[in-house]
Amino acid sequence: GKALTRMGDFGAALRAFQELEAAGTGLAPGLRLSLLNARGVLRYYLGEVAAAGEAFAEAEAWSRRIGEIAPLAVAFNNLGNILLEKGAPEQAEDYFRRSLALSREAGDRVHEGMFQMSLGYLFHRRGRAMEALAAYAEALRLLEALGQKSEAARVRLNRANLSLSLGDWNGAEADLRRAQGVFRRRGLSYLAAYSRQIEGELLRKRRRPREAARVFQDCVRGLQALQRPVDARWALLHEAECLLEAGDSQAARALLSKAESQPGEVVEPRLAGHLHFLRARLEWAASGASEQVLAEFAAAAGELEKSDDAEARVLLGYAWGGCLRELGRVEEARARLQAALRGLRALAEKIPEEWRRRYLENSPQREMERMLQTMESFTLPAAESVSLGDEVFERALRQLQKESVGELDLSALVEKILDRMIEVTRAERGFILLKEEPAPRIVVSRNIDQAKLRKPAEQISWSIANEVLEKGRPLVTVDALEDARFSVTASIHQLKLRSIVCLPLKAGDEILGAIYLDNRERRAAFQPALAAALNPFAEWMGQVLANARRFFEVQSDLSRTRKKLEAAESELKIKYDYKNIVGRHPKMLEIFQVLDRVTDVEVPVLILGESGVGKERIAKAIHFNGPRAGRASVSLNCQSVPEGLF
Repeated sequence: GKALTRMGDFGAALRAFQELEAAGTGLAPGLRLSLLNARGVLRYYLGEVAAAGEAFAEAEAWSRRIGEIAPLAVAFNNLGNILLEKGAPEQAEDYFRRSLALSREAGDRVHEGMFQMSLGYLFHRRGRAMEALAAYAEALRLLEALGQKSEAARVRLNRANLSLSLGDWNGAEADLRRAQGVFRRRGLSYLAAYSRQIEGELLRKRRRPREAARVFQDCVRGLQALQRPVDARWALLHEAECLLEAGDSQAARALLSKAESQPGEVVEPRLAGHLHFLRARLEWAASGASEQVLAEFAAAAGELEKSDDAEARVLLGYAWGGCLRELGRVEEARARLQAALRGLRALAEKIPEEWRRRYLENSPQREMERMLQTMESFTLPAAESVSLGDEVFERALRQLQKESVGELDLSALVEKILDRMIEVTRAERGFILLKEEPAPRIVVSRNIDQAKLRKPAEQISWSIANEVLEKGRPLVTVDALEDARFSVTASIHQLKLRSIVCLPLKAGDEILGAIYLDNRERRAAFQPALAAALNPFAEWMGQVLANARRFFEVQSDLSRTRKKLEAAESELKIKYDYKNIVGRHPKMLEIFQVLDRVTDVEVPVLILGESGVGKERIAKAIHFNGPRAGRASVSLNCQSVPEGLF
């Protein structure tokens, strides 16, 4: 049974232990307690939470009956794990602390280290990062001192997970690699498979969702082979999230359905909340903000309230507020965002100060603050209601114009305009193109998080962009994949583009460039009315760009003229004629000014320089411009003079 447990064959291990229980009428009391604990652990690993709880309760009763402390400590720790997964963290913490106290009383240092790890995991789940770090450090100290390499590697794996959430990605990677090395060398199949989840999450944090999805896919296969349905379901969920973030919502939806249909007991609240959350995100991406999306958010919130996942509740509040904002329900959106922001700051307060800034930088804090700030100045209408005469929408554009006034730095100006345009239109991505020879150029690209895009030229439909740049007319498609105008356009199908609006940037009749906005997930994200409402603003923006460009050209001309003037002034300051020395670079003019000062003074002059730089010409200039100009100029090659003559 123990060997099968180490191999990860939990079903077979459970059957072996059950055979022993059934046959052993004369089992020693300690062995019976070990079997009860093993049964609880295996039921837990197999996702049978209720049966696991019953086994541990029986183990606790038997342990008290026979008076064996150390096994009782193990039972308490296992009960704590069950309670934590069932959404009772306060009770779980109580059992973890009791198991820790009993292990110390029994002098069981190995289990003391393991129970410290359990306590650290609970602290991590509850957002108590400093306490979690301290517990992991103590567990690692104990276990490494006792030579318990496998157990110490488990602590490192848990600490890697915590470091990920704190933004310490390098620290997480270092702990993860060390732990995985131990798991591989010792044949710990389950832990090796489970560690791939941390590896996938690390790639996801580093904005490499496709690679992360592949890692999670491998993780799912490994966990399913090891009969770990609960862990496999989590890995499926994370794989689906990565595919959604990579823009493949169809594959993400298929994986979500697969995760929801996995066999096993009733899904625990935390996992149920995450499943509802992902379903809401997928529905939002496919069809836009709707009552159905809000219903899924509400269901997710109901489940997560039963769990200790404070970080997930923050992310849910952020998304929920954004959806309400898109529907024009500003007061509700503001309340959700403010609550999420308070929750995030409460979590940050529990993080060591040296990590707090990094944690907040990797959180949606800045985006939530920006959304709240914009809601103070104007309310965004729903996309379907936008029209040329929409007062609220026009007020939003006037606000954007006000922010752009006085900005003459061309790079800063286009970034500012693009970020606000993405926000106003609720686009997923935006690009500003300038019409140049021999081909148009993308000067700035941004996504909804105000981050620059990699290889932007490979992410747009140049057919649409070039048509707008050539004809100077706005172009809107509510679903490029089904639009007959672009049925043979390869880039549309390769990039799976859906909603696109592209507007010319003009100054008078001159087409300077274009602003290109898209949403790859939602069809009908942009309506023709939106293009009509934005077109006057695009014309104003073209004029602003033209002004900024003219200002830049004037500044460049002024700089060139200033340099010419400075050079001319330098030449005027030169007293003598140096026509035999070629060059009027400012540095040469400085040399001529030095020569002017030494030419009239009867002192020896030392001229230094590598061979061929013109030392002899400088010497002749001093001679022929000076008081000895009428006398002979004698050059002597000192290298040819015998040493004795000197």
